[in-house]
Amino acid sequence: MSKNRLPSPTKSVNVEIILDALDELSDVVYQQRVWISGSSTEVSSMNEAVAALFNDSGLDALLNRDLIAFSANIDGELKDLRTALSAMLNRQMHDETEKIVESDEWRLICKKAATLRTDITKIVADKLN
Repeated sequence: MSKNRLPSPTKSVNVEIILDALDELSDVVYQQRVWISGSSTEVSSMNEAVAALFNDSGLDALLNRDLIAFSANIDGELKDLRTALSAMLNRQMHDETEKIVESDEWRLICKKAATLRTDITKIVADKLN
């Protein structure tokens, strides 16, 4: 990801952090390498990725106030993703991360994260043009 700050549809969210977190949440190979096996050069976890997406980016505060971050449709999908990720974080208290990442439910979350990343990237690109 570029070091330059990307334009945001609102000044309240950090799009770079959102895109980076969605990348991580959509990449099962990365999750297995870093979250499960442990990497000597990369450090992250499911909790950290979710916190980056919603807290560090400012997205959670915006969604909680029902303000539009990207579009009504994308924001609705982000809220659905937040609900699904919350359920997985709760499940993580009882199951190992590896079991969660291998589940069908997690694969759907990864797919949703990838789709959202593509959709948000398009909105940002349209803003640049």
